[in-house]
Order: sequence, then structure tokens, then C-alpha cells
Amino acid sequence: MSQTDASPVSFNPVNGKPDSVLGPVPQADELRVQVIDTEQGFDALEPTWTALYDEAGTSPFQTFAWQRAWWRRYAEPDPRMRLFILVVRREAADMESAVTAIAPFLIRRRRVAWVVPITRIEMIGRLQSDYLDLLVRPVAASASLAALAGHLRRLRNRFDVLFLQDVPDHSPSFPPFLDALDRCGFRVKRAVGEHCPRVTFGQTWEQTEQALPSEIRGKTTRKKMRHLVMRHGAELELVQDLSRLDEDLADLFALHQQRWTKAGLSGTYGTAVNTEFLREAAHGLAARGQLVLAFLRLDGGRVAGICGFRHRDEFHSYAAGLGDAGEAARYSPGMAVHLMLMRALFEDGVRVYDHLRGTEPYKAHLGGIPVPTWRAAAFGRPAGLGRGVCIVEGLLWSAQRRFEYERQQLQALRANPACGAADVRRHVAERLAANFTDVASRLRRHR
Repeated sequence: MSQTDASPVSFNPVNGKPDSVLGPVPQADELRVQVIDTEQGFDALEPTWTALYDEAGTSPFQTFAWQRAWWRRYAEPDPRMRLFILVVRREAADMESAVTAIAPFLIRRRRVAWVVPITRIEMIGRLQSDYLDLLVRPVAASASLAALAGHLRRLRNRFDVLFLQDVPDHSPSFPPFLDALDRCGFRVKRAVGEHCPRVTFGQTWEQTEQALPSEIRGKTTRKKMRHLVMRHGAELELVQDLSRLDEDLADLFALHQQRWTKAGLSGTYGTAVNTEFLREAAHGLAARGQLVLAFLRLDGGRVAGICGFRHRDEFHSYAAGLGDAGEAARYSPGMAVHLMLMRALFEDGVRVYDHLRGTEPYKAHLGGIPVPTWRAAAFGRPAGLGRGVCIVEGLLWSAQRRFEYERQQLQALRANPACGAADVRRHVAERLAANFTDVASRLRRHR
């Protein structure tokens, strides 16, 4: 295992004074920050990581199974990324060392505009994870976060920016960690990221139904649900036999891809790396009892599916698919599978149904209330250079995502036989105007 130990810290590493939040610290106690930068070291962390997650985890995306699968599938093949996991250990003379925090970081090097090199510290799981956060024991949070910030301060000339993203609104470590970075002299900028619609259940299912939007709890929805059951034998299938998990996931991927393939697009699970990642992560979370895989069966066949993960009394709906339901499509089978799963999970003790990021209309129709995630940047090298490079990189990355989104929308429009050349031209003109306005607004904010 390759590792680096920071200087022992028995006091606040920011100002050298005792940490009043923790109260008096025994002289025998020391905090050390260890750097894990090899796959072997990552694997050796599993028991410690799992124990800390069970105590202080805030989402299934913090589990060792999820993070290790992400690293194996997305980062190991990429020479621009290397591990930079920070592990805070408290060592005492009368006991074995105890891990008080894990910061699952990576270092990514790239060139902005193919010219300017930039070194970023980011979080493992980026892009594929809806929530990312530090793992910190509550009883040692203040000292652990100060130790992490102090360690990064000593390395600040080696990176341009520390970038945190997709941090949940309820994160207990995010605000104090930013405060610790600020005390260490970093220039920190925080902003709202994505929004994740969440449904909080009532004390009874009847109360939960009454809190849903009127279009869902009304007569029309009940009539559709009744037709699905009476005419098509609708039933919710919760996968229990994990020996067939790969086959079940293949069914989910096929259902997900049907809509995208029909529109002439590749879809999320049209690439091997995405299917391999979710398959590996699902197996790991299934072994912990956190995987939920459900299908809606109509006339005996699977026509819709949802894959998600439990975290204590919360459910996170991660991937879904809706296939060709034939005549039953007019009864909204996509909404039906969510409603049926919501009730089944409620009866199993779940109290929050999280639709995760994205504000698609169906999430609001199902009672989702958008809750923000957060992102922050702390600049390492001279702040002017780091901030400027970060802004340019962010604008280029945003432009790349926007271009890909617009390309897919245009491709889907052209594939629609009901749309003619005039419709395509009108769509292009409207989107160009909207994008120009948005880009101008972003540039004004960065002045």
C-alpha cells in the first residue's frame, strides 16, 4: 500500500490552538492523514470503509461497493486519473488507531481548450452518482475536517482546484468542511447544483395518498390502475432470487433502451461500460441488502422496471425502463410501477422516496419536492489563475453537454415522421436563441 502520513496533529491544525469544539484533547491522541493512492490500498480499506459508512453514511452512493465499482469501470482505464483517498486516523496510546474520516478523492489532470493544463481534486463517483459526500464520524467531525483541510493546505501548490459536487442538502460535513478550508486560506465558492425531487411519506399510506398531487390521487388515476389490474393482470414483481440478478438487470437495460433506440439514440445503457458498472454495483449492494429491483408485469410479461437502492428508511430510484405496453400504454404503466413500488416500500418501512436528480414532470406528478444538491470549488494555486482556468473549463464542459443534448433532441425530432422540414428549422431557431441568451447570462455572472 502506498501511503503518505501528514504531521501528527493533537491540536487544531488550522491555527495551532486547542479545538474548543472537541473540548480538551488527551495528549496521547494524534490525528494523522493517510493518502491511499493504489488499488491495493483501496481494496484494503473495505472493512474500515464499510464500518464508517454504517455509522455515518448519507446515501448508497457512499458504499464501498459503489465507489470501488465506479473506480474500476471509469477511472482505472483513464491515465488522467489517480487515486487520492484521504483517511484520517486517531491514534491513542491506550488503543488501536481508529479511522474518523474518509475523503474519497481522486486527482484528474487534463488540458483546458487543449492548451492550459489543470489539476483537479474531485470525488470518486463523479457523474454517475447522484449524491457524493465525505464519510466522517460525528463524534470527531470538527477535528477530522480540520485535519483534512490542513493536509490540503500543505499541498495547495500541487493542484488548481478542489471540486466538490452533488453534495446532498442534508450533508452534515459539507458546511463545516468549507469553513475549515476557508480558515486554511482557500478561496471557496459554493453554489446550488442539481435538484433531486423527494417524496416524504406520511404516517399512514392513506395520508401519503392524500398528500399526492390531485391528478395522481384523483379518479382518473384510480380508474387507470383498476383497468391495468382487471384487463391486464397488473402486478408488481420484486426480485428476490439474486442468482438470476444478471438476467433481471439485462431485462431492465432492454426496457430502458427501447425508447432511446426507437428515437435513434444510444441511451445510457447502450454502452458496455455503463451496464458493466451498474451490474457490478448492484451485486455489491445486493449483498448488503440495499438493492431494490422491481418490475411491472402486464399480461404475464415485464413492461416496466425500476432499479434503486435503500439507505436506512430512504429509497433512491436510480434507473428505470418502460417498454412497449401495447394497448395498455394508455393506462400509464410508467406511473403505475412507481405508485405500486411506493406503496410496497412504505409497507416495508421506507419513509422517503427519492427520485434523484432531474426535474422531469413525472417526478412532480408523483409528489416529488425538489431538494437542491450543492457544489463548491476551493482554489489551490494562486486564486486568480485557478479560478480563471476553472471558469474556462466549466464553460467548455457545459458547452459540450449542451451540444450533446441539442444534438440528441434534433436527432429525435428528425426521426419523428410527423415533423417536417419547417418544424426542424423552427426548432433550431428557437434553440439557438435560447442558448445564446443562456450563454450571455453565464458570462455576465462570471465577470
